[in-house]
Amino acid sequence: PVVPVLKSLAPSVSVNKGYNKYTKRNPSPRKVLSEIKHPKIMYVATLYNPEMVNFSPLVPMQIMVDWEARLFAKFVSWGWRVIYKPHPESSIMPSNVLWEHPMITLENRRFESVCNDCDMLWFAQSNSSSFLHALYSDKPITIANTDHNPWHEEAKNLVEKRCVLASIDMDESGRFMTDWHRLRQEIEDSFSRTDNLFRDAFFLR
Repeated sequence: PVVPVLKSLAPSVSVNKGYNKYTKRNPSPRKVLSEIKHPKIMYVATLYNPEMVNFSPLVPMQIMVDWEARLFAKFVSWGWRVIYKPHPESSIMPSNVLWEHPMITLENRRFESVCNDCDMLWFAQSNSSSFLHALYSDKPITIANTDHNPWHEEAKNLVEKRCVLASIDMDESGRFMTDWHRLRQEIEDSFSRTDNLFRDAFFLR
C-alpha cells in the first residue's frame, strides 16, 4: 500500500508515543473473540469511484460489492454484527440491499468518531487516513490481502506484527474467493497482534 515512507527506521526508531482522543493510554487486555457475545466488526470500505482516476488502483466496484455481499452474509452467519463504513469520498453507493439486514448497520460518521463502537476492524484497503487512526487505537485489525495492491516486503513483515493480512484470492471469473474457515481463524488471530513497530517505523504523529 501507499504509505508516507520517510525511511524505514526500524529497529533503531525510538517509539513514537502517539495518542489521540479515542486511544486509551493504558488499554485493558484484549478479550479473545470467543469471549465476546455478538461481536461487532466494522468494515471500512474502499472508494466506489467507477468514473474517476484515483491515486491508487481500485478494484472495480462490481467485484467489490459482490465480495462484500458474500462477506457480510458470512459474518452474519457467524453471529457477528456488521458496521458498514463507506468511504466518505465515494462518488456513488451500492444498493442499500447490501446493508438492509437487522445485524448490519450503515455508518456515515467520521471513522475516528465511531472507531470505539466495534470490537474489531476490517479494512478493504489500508491506503487511507482511517488506517492510520486505526493503528493508534487498540482494536484488532484485519486487512484484505489481494494481489491488487501488493505490500513491500519490509512493510509487510512489520504490519503483520499488528494486523492480520487475510488471504483473498481471485478466481477465473474475476470474483474474490477465500477459505471461510481459514478466514475466521485469521480474524481471531488479529486479537493477539499488538506490536506497533510498523506504525512507529513508517508514520509520524
